[in-house]
Amino acid sequence: EHRTIPLADGSRIILNGGTRIMLDSDSPLEVELAAGEALFEVKHDDSKPFVVTVGETRLVDAGTVFNVVSDRGLLDVAVAEGAVIYQPGAREIRLGAGDGLTRSTATSDPILRKALPKAIGGWQSGRLMYSNASLDEVARDLGRNIGTTIRPAGGSDRLRFTGTLVLNGSADEVLSRAGPLLGVDFASDGDAWRMTPANGAPPY
Repeated sequence: EHRTIPLADGSRIILNGGTRIMLDSDSPLEVELAAGEALFEVKHDDSKPFVVTVGETRLVDAGTVFNVVSDRGLLDVAVAEGAVIYQPGAREIRLGAGDGLTRSTATSDPILRKALPKAIGGWQSGRLMYSNASLDEVARDLGRNIGTTIRPAGGSDRLRFTGTLVLNGSADEVLSRAGPLLGVDFASDGDAWRMTPANGAPPY
């Protein structure tokens, strides 16, 4: 389920499935992303910065549209418009439009990358667009969007995918289309899905 939360200043927060945020009416420009994925469309005001916190990490907007993922320690930020400041201070990192940052755990060093601005937040319109993404990342995104955990086979973080996945339809329909493109098979596994190499390919 997607949900849009309008804020009093004209900003919007668009939530993907399985997402939890915390809002405080006393601090309306500070949002905590507890888990999941959200697209922030911020009406910028230099005198009143908009802040997103993920654990101990602070992200400060500099007039922007940006997407944030928080998934069991992993943090991913991608900027579609404007800029975001990661951890403001002496070692801050400024991300402009088309920039992304990924951190695998709360204590890991962040890794910078380039992102396609038009692809950022594409999940809200039913499309996931990738450029050289790991299958682990794709599995997490698919699971969030179909509402069910996807368990990839070991080593899927080393395999890469470039392309677009369409999210229209039921979970079965989405995965039946995605499987051939990713070179994997999806099988129901209790309350989750298992993702394994297709056509008897060797394990990852």
